[in-house]
Amino acid sequence: MVNNNQSVSVKLQPNSIRDIESFVDTICDQLFINDTYYGNILMSLTELFNYLLINNQKENINITYNSDYKSIIISFQPIDYQLITRFSKTVGVDEIL
Repeated sequence: MVNNNQSVSVKLQPNSIRDIESFVDTICDQLFINDTYYGNILMSLTELFNYLLINNQKENINITYNSDYKSIIISFQPIDYQLITRFSKTVGVDEIL
């Protein structure tokens, strides 16, 4: 049985993007996630990592995944509360243009 509760500690440095890619590779290999979802997961985690890197959150971030084979939960900790509120706001298309 695959361990469905795994985590990795990543330094917030540009070269640590390789650790994010490795983490996503591990998740997708263990859970038999196809290439389409692999790309979506990798892009999402990479974008969040880059955002944290630019906004200089903490020195290290812990990334954890849990799965019951029906769903997967990936979490980053610690995350600043202000970051969470920025992502929870609804943005309309008219506001972007």
